[in-house]
Amino acid sequence: MNAAGRPPKQALEAAGARRLRNESFFSAPQLKRDSLGARQQSDYGVTVSSSFRTFIVDQLSRVVPQVRSRGMFGGVGIYSGRLFFALIADDTVFFKVDDSNRPEFERLGMRPFQPYGEDGEVMQYYQVPPEFLEDPEALRPWAEKAIAVAANKKMKGKRGRRGGARRSK
Repeated sequence: MNAAGRPPKQALEAAGARRLRNESFFSAPQLKRDSLGARQQSDYGVTVSSSFRTFIVDQLSRVVPQVRSRGMFGGVGIYSGRLFFALIADDTVFFKVDDSNRPEFERLGMRPFQPYGEDGEVMQYYQVPPEFLEDPEALRPWAEKAIAVAANKKMKGKRGRRGGARRSK
């Protein structure tokens, strides 16, 4: 034990404990933000321009109820009401996927969101075909499916709680 009452680093490493390769991704320093609150540049090369964020929110607000955006982890999260269904990273839009809609994205050659690079974890978001971003009516069914996936995931999460009920404060 060291002076703080913890085992030495070598003992932790020998027991299999190790530092996560990219643990700092979630604790990136706050950097310069634009007038909409989007980060200009993160340590991870993720940029979201203010004009692209505004364009995407505007396009989605034509086909999705209660659209709002929120800066997070160097990118931007997109919500419909309380449902987190899309994100923007490097001026690219990604929609939430599961087994019901992932094949459509893959058929068009769209890539998954991989915040840790090509060799890192694949998250459950896929790139939206860029040609759909210009046409709200073409975008509508893709956004609706992503929202349905987010709603389904949220419901599964609630069923996992004891009794399925919300806790009161």
